[in-house]
Amino acid sequence: MIEALVRTTAPFNLAGLPAVAVPTGVGPSGLPASVQLVARPHQEQTALRLARAIERGETAGLMKLVVDASNDRVLGASVLASEGGELVQILSTLMLAKQPYTLLKGAIYIHPTLAEGFFSLMEDVKPVD
Repeated sequence: MIEALVRTTAPFNLAGLPAVAVPTGVGPSGLPASVQLVARPHQEQTALRLARAIERGETAGLMKLVVDASNDRVLGASVLASEGGELVQILSTLMLAKQPYTLLKGAIYIHPTLAEGFFSLMEDVKPVD
């Protein structure tokens, strides 16, 4: 099974396009079925985030982060998703420690968890006029 997955994702990985194969069930012939996700170069987190959503059947939700532009500290957040509590716990710890949100950018998040969505959330932080 591993060899088959590596064989189908290797060409994309060699081309610099991160790819992941996600099991989706059993096809009409009784054989395992899967979908292959391919992301743009250097967008591994996008591929993993999509894979997690498919694996867990959770494709709806919202995460919003409010950051103080003067020191990059988190002022608040909205997390509307199943298991959003794990994100709230991470954010509250960061807020209590008075550390900038950028501290979390270097972390490695476990797949599949909602926490891995933090990476793309932090990449999307933009100043508001």
